[in-house]
Amino acid sequence: MVGMIRKIGIATAYEKQPMKFKLTDKGPKLDEKKLSAFETRHKLALPTPYREFLLRSNGGIPSPDVSFPFVEDGKPTESVIDTFYMVKKNADDMNLDEAIEMFVEAGRMP
Repeated sequence: MVGMIRKIGIATAYEKQPMKFKLTDKGPKLDEKKLSAFETRHKLALPTPYREFLLRSNGGIPSPDVSFPFVEDGKPTESVIDTFYMVKKNADDMNLDEAIEMFVEAGRMP
C-alpha cells in the first residue's frame, strides 16, 4: 500500500510564517474515520498540520484573504487562497474530492 500513497506538501512559506485568519462557512464536522476514508479513496497521505486543520474546521473561507509566495517558471509570484475546500462528497459547493479530481489529476494544485 505504501507505493500507492501520494504525499501532498504544504508550501514552505506557510511553515516558516504561519498564516493568521478567521474562517467562515466551515464544512460539517469531520472525524478521523471520514478523513482516513478520504485519504484512502484518493491514495494519499495529508501532512499532519493539514489533517489537524481539517479536523478542526473542515475547510471554509478565510478572512482576510490569505496569500502565499512561490516560484513559477523561475519567477517569484504570489497566489491568493479564497477557499479551503471541505471534505464532503456531494457537497453543493466545490469540495476537496472534486478539487483533487479537477486540479491534482490535471497536474495542478487545488
